[in-house]
This record gives sequence, structure tokens and C-alpha cells, in this order.
Amino acid sequence: QWYQRRVLFYFLSSLLFHPSPGTFVAGTISPAVSTVLVTITSPDQPDLKLTQITDENGQYKIGPLSEGLKYVVSAEKAGFEITRGENYDFIALKLSKLTTTVQLGDAPLVGVLVSVSGSRGYRKNVKLDTEPLVLTGLVPGDYFIRPLMKEYSFTPASKMLTVAE
Repeated sequence: QWYQRRVLFYFLSSLLFHPSPGTFVAGTISPAVSTVLVTITSPDQPDLKLTQITDENGQYKIGPLSEGLKYVVSAEKAGFEITRGENYDFIALKLSKLTTTVQLGDAPLVGVLVSVSGSRGYRKNVKLDTEPLVLTGLVPGDYFIRPLMKEYSFTPASKMLTVAE
């Protein structure tokens, strides 16, 4: 019977828990953008990957997490350029979309090369078919648009477009 007590004591002493307080990572997307996917990972724990969606105020809170680990937080949403701010906050910039067509009379002119260049070294050359040219992910700035095709002249020959924030 003394043996059973000793085994029971040993078993219970090995079940002692050592709790430690958890930590939370919280931040804001500015200006407020809802439904941004925020992901947290840790180089100290490679299998850790937690996600949270921002609320209507652009805020998120992930946790509880283990204290003492390094955490990497990222944020993404289609149609936005999201960059790091201070601490776990982010700055969001809504990207624009440009849709253009080149027409001969009432019909689209097939085979026209449309050259678009602009902000942050943006450059795109697209040969048009019957569908309009759609460019997405444009940051605010000035864009120069020019249609080119042998044996054709265009009015206007080029167009400057300003995408505002």
C-alpha cells in the first residue's frame, strides 16, 4: 500500500501545470479597411500560422500567443497595397483599375498595341483584341497612354491620366 501511495504521488507531481500568461498581437489598418487578411507566423515556431480578418474599423487582435517568441505579421487584400506602419499597424493604399478601348467607328480596332507607362516605373504594352484593355493594381500617380499601329494615326495621339488617391 505504501508503494501505491508513492506511485500516485509521483504521478500527480508529474502532472503539475506551469501556466504562463499569453500575449496578444493587435493592430490597425489605416485608413480603416475591413476584411483584410492578417497573418502571424514565428521564425521560432515554423509550424505556427494564425490568421484574422480585420473588422469594419480596420482592427484585428490575434492571441493568446506564447511570450518570448518573435512574431512576423503580414496583411493582404486584393486591390490594395498594404505596407508596414509602426508596431503591428499597417497603411493601406487602394489601387485603381484602368479600362480602355481603341475603336474604329463603332467597332474595336483589333491589333492595336497600347503602351502604358507611369508611376513607380510602371510599364505595360498590350496588343488589343476585341476585349477592352483592363489594367489593375495601379498606384496613385500619372500614367501616359499611347496607342500604336502601323498605317494608323490616332486622335489623341496619347493621353495623360492622373490616378488620385
